[in-house]
Amino acid sequence: MNEPVYLAIPNYNMGKELEKLLPRVLEEGFSHIYVLDDASTDDSVDVVQKFAKTNRVTLISGLKNKGAGSNRNRIIGNIKAGIVVFLDADMELLSSAVVPKIREAFRDIDTGVVGFEIVEKNNKPMPWNFGVKKTPKSDIQQVRKIIKQHNKPFILQSYANQDPQVLSANPHRLHMDRQEVFWVAEGFFGVRAPLFHKIGGFDKAVRYHEAQTLTHRSHAVGAHVMFDPCITARHLKVEVRGKMRRRIQKLHADVYVYLRYSHRNNMPVTRGTKRRTT
Repeated sequence: MNEPVYLAIPNYNMGKELEKLLPRVLEEGFSHIYVLDDASTDDSVDVVQKFAKTNRVTLISGLKNKGAGSNRNRIIGNIKAGIVVFLDADMELLSSAVVPKIREAFRDIDTGVVGFEIVEKNNKPMPWNFGVKKTPKSDIQQVRKIIKQHNKPFILQSYANQDPQVLSANPHRLHMDRQEVFWVAEGFFGVRAPLFHKIGGFDKAVRYHEAQTLTHRSHAVGAHVMFDPCITARHLKVEVRGKMRRRIQKLHADVYVYLRYSHRNNMPVTRGTKRRTT
């Protein structure tokens, strides 16, 4: 029996993008499609309700804007089994026949998370599709030393960005084939529903790096994290929050992820996978 594959589309004020994306993903045969709306102020709700008449699309909305991590967690309670694929609303799905490919990407029984390929508008791979490994360079004493020396908090962001926990080597210089990785990009990836429930979903404190924090905790419970370019989406990079607000939120996330996850546990990426037996 085929494992159900669900699609979850996090959204905030991207009604125009949903008008294009929903007809496209409805062609793909997902078990069901959920739009997770983070208290949009545009016509997003009206757009989704039009497609909800097909009984294949469900709107899950909140009255208060909670940010990316908390918004994605709105899927908890709706899916207990199968695979949940998260695809941002400002993405364009380029691949076809994606559901069988997603099932194949999760063919190994220990695979808990799989990141899929994201390309830029010029069709080149997004610079941060995945992180290769975790090798913390220092601990909290080093961070405090940097802050003391420079007396500028933004120095911490620069330091955190050097840590492979937060960012990794540019994938343009890496092999973009199927491989085990430490983290994947949150714009387009899948996770097994039981694992998602087990680790409590996304870290509610972050509005950036949601998938990085999720994969940290996935590794902690023994799940394998993979990157697989078997399907591709194009990132349209629609700005709805304002550049300055986005920069501030990213700074907070860089620092938070480094302090909360990066310098603490030196967890190596495990190697080897068990094949599913049928």
